Amino acid sequence: MIDPKVLGAEYQAPEVSYELESTRFLNLTYSLYGEDLIIRSKLKNKFFSETKGVYIDIGAFHPFLASNTYLFYGAGWSGVCVDPNPIFSNAFAQLRPRDTFKNIAILNEEKNLYFAEHLKNTGMSNIFENTDSIPEGFGEPLKMRSEKLSSILEKNLNHAQEIDFMSVDAEDHDLNVLQSNNWSRFRPKIICVEEHSSSINHLDKSPTVVYLKSHGYQVFAHVPPNLFFEDKKDT
Repeated sequence: MIDPKVLGAEYQAPEVSYELESTRFLNLTYSLYGEDLIIRSKLKNKFFSETKGVYIDIGAFHPFLASNTYLFYGAGWSGVCVDPNPIFSNAFAQLRPRDTFKNIAILNEEKNLYFAEHLKNTGMSNIFENTDSIPEGFGEPLKMRSEKLSSILEKNLNHAQEIDFMSVDAEDHDLNVLQSNNWSRFRPKIICVEEHSSSINHLDKSPTVVYLKSHGYQVFAHVPPNLFFEDKKDT
């Protein structure tokens, strides 16, 4: 039995049945702002084929609620989903058994830290350097150790697997997550990442844009607060 707190009192696991071909016209989305449809538009040839793709979901949150990857899971894809909040471990195991779920924090260094759940909005739960830095409104802190993205992928991906896309929503640690990757080894074709530091008129100044551009990626869409990148080597 899945804890109702995990699913939310007003939500039930989706029981949507449809032919894959029909999604060319049926724009079903599980993301907050249709991010999964933007990603699908770039990967439509593979999505509508019999070939199953691979995704990485950092800050995965809930198995299907506000998820950028559940649409693809429903089409037979699978991947690695990471979230520091332990309450989602059982839900992923039951609702998304093909995925590998890792209950861990991703940063550009391996160190001890604390995870605390936001008492009013689980999606705003976060990691903290120490207990003194946890503001009011958060629950009891849990000790946790961070790991680099490159390390997680080395341990949980087959070396022959290509990454079709990666979604990053790490509550202000997004750039740090990206900096922890080995870009010569792991190159998602598409990246969706939250970016709160730059306005639409100054995206060229965004630290995330500057960083990913240095690794061969270019912006192709902006749906606040998300930026979408594609690998220039793949275009």
